[in-house]
Amino acid sequence: MIGVRLYHDTLADVDRYRDLFELIVVPEFPVTTDEFFLWSDYSGLSLHRMGDRAGIKTPLEALRRRASVVSPLAKAVNATTHPKVLDVMAGLGRDGFSLAMVGCDLCMVEKALPVWALADDCLHRHQIPNVVLHCKDGWDVLCSENIDAEVVYLDAMYPEGKKALPGKEMQYLRDLAGDDNRTIEDWLEGARQVALDRVVLKRRPREAVIGKPAWQVRTKKVRFDVYRPH
Repeated sequence: MIGVRLYHDTLADVDRYRDLFELIVVPEFPVTTDEFFLWSDYSGLSLHRMGDRAGIKTPLEALRRRASVVSPLAKAVNATTHPKVLDVMAGLGRDGFSLAMVGCDLCMVEKALPVWALADDCLHRHQIPNVVLHCKDGWDVLCSENIDAEVVYLDAMYPEGKKALPGKEMQYLRDLAGDDNRTIEDWLEGARQVALDRVVLKRRPREAVIGKPAWQVRTKKVRFDVYRPH
């Protein structure tokens, strides 16, 4: 895991992260040689790498746009029944939070501490209901004996074996998460062992279909493959 400092101005509320990051007070956005760093001011927490002032964060507006019971993801998880959803690859939290905002009961897991912090800041700043957020390895959670989720949601973030990724956010997530020696097939099999009703796997439209999903929900930019549990 890459060590990350949290820089903040005097108005930022960062006490909840005091035991997780080195906190450094600065009068304005820092100029630093850190490979990655967090920045917090009155507008919230953002994640940056050297030379990238814009960085990434989880804005509330993006969640509101996604939060709909008729969205493709909501249809895939059957959100109208308000299921318990285990999101073991939460990333910035946008998919999970959008499901929580339409009434699903979310347990979200993200293993990269700086990425988890972005989701945690959004969760508490905007008081999103129906969410428990953990900083853990999602695989360890799948292998635990205390799973009680109708739906397991898998968002693998990027295609296996590809070095160049479209989009800054994907590059940040990959570099901070590190290598995963488990394949998408491994994750799918593990999820199907514990889900009570279904597993929803997020894929790009042209990526190969794994096994035989029960059905699919398709859009121009993404595909949700839905599997029944074993």
